[in-house]
Amino acid sequence: MGLHNYLMTVRKLNNMGRWSTDFMHQRATVSEHSFFVSQIGQMLALIEEENGNTVDWSKLFKKLLNHDVVEAMTGDIISTVKHKNEQLRDMLNMLEREIVEENLLESMEEPYKSIYREILFDGKDDTLEGRILKCADYIDAIMECINEVRLNNMHPFVQKYYSIVEKLAESELTSAKYFMERILPELVKGCSALEQGGECSSSGNTAGDTPGDALSSTPGHAPSDALSDALSDAFCNTPGVIPSDAFCNIPGDASSDASGNTPGHAPRNALSNTPGVIPGNAPGNIPGNSQ
Repeated sequence: MGLHNYLMTVRKLNNMGRWSTDFMHQRATVSEHSFFVSQIGQMLALIEEENGNTVDWSKLFKKLLNHDVVEAMTGDIISTVKHKNEQLRDMLNMLEREIVEENLLESMEEPYKSIYREILFDGKDDTLEGRILKCADYIDAIMECINEVRLNNMHPFVQKYYSIVEKLAESELTSAKYFMERILPELVKGCSALEQGGECSSSGNTAGDTPGDALSSTPGHAPSDALSDALSDAFCNTPGVIPSDAFCNIPGDASSDASGNTPGHAPRNALSNTPGVIPGNAPGNIPGNSQ
């Protein structure tokens, strides 16, 4: 019948990441993106209705939910590549239809084949629902950029943020204008990289201050004692015992010398790791005994 194949194919989106050519601290899957686009689209549609517009909710949700299903078979094609020019976009659209037909629809029986053929490619268009989908897609991408910038992943996400915001600003939808004026300022509040083009302060560091240690709670200071102890314990089996190798110096003590010994202690055999024990002459010899 082929419907089981559809379900197995759609599940691939759970493991398919977005923005595949860029490093990200938190990469959303296409499944997560589709869910959040649906949430954003619902919000935009509610705003449209509150301003006197009529929304076809059945049509809208089909568009929102299915707009990236094709990527389960093609992968996440980067938008800047797909829309580089009209000729390339049209060729990719044709290729997507061929791949879906061969790998998904061919095994389906009617009427489901015709139904899925329609809803999988009924996406962004000039209808109110199609325009809501387009704006919702932009807004989710904007929020992904904001999240990365707050995590200090500035390049290329500051530039991407402004580029996508510019595209969203071109929409004539009442809901898009509402988002730009009322919602977006709240989303970027406290992140000066997106408010004024400066550095993002969401990490706790103020622009111009000495950045704090990545593991420290206080900007410009060394890690806390509690964290240092935890790191020491992570390398040393017994907390409170003098470290047994060069990587386990207690914070505040003198550093180990180049041989890995701690100043003031007897040298250690590289094979014994026990402070104060005289090294044996060869592996297997008991330290301090003759051969």
